[in-house]
Amino acid sequence: ARQFVSYFTGILLYTIVMEDLVNVQNTYMVQSSIAQEVAEQEFPGQSFLMVFEDIANDAEWWDFMEGVLFPVLYQPRYFNSDHRNQTWNQRFENTVAMANTMTMPVRLRQVRVTDDSCSTPSGNSEMNRPC
Repeated sequence: ARQFVSYFTGILLYTIVMEDLVNVQNTYMVQSSIAQEVAEQEFPGQSFLMVFEDIANDAEWWDFMEGVLFPVLYQPRYFNSDHRNQTWNQRFENTVAMANTMTMPVRLRQVRVTDDSCSTPSGNSEMNRPC
């Protein structure tokens, strides 16, 4: 019983300290703004509403990359039509969602595996099988 109380007190103190130190609302606002700009944007040129969560194959992935992600990340102009690289000493040239700054270029990573080298549950998407 004493060990449980000690463990529970430690967890409680950790939770209180983390809630006090981390600004949860600010973190949510930053992540939410990026999601709105990228993951919740409609794909251009589609005959139906399609967003990131609707990607089902490689062609749709590249449609997302070329039609949504890259234009959002590399917009040449601000919302008021000013050029990004000619204002504020290029300070806001690499911003996403008006306030988040890209500090590194976008990198896409690919992991290559051979067929049947790993097991994936049958409930997973067809894009994951065979791995």
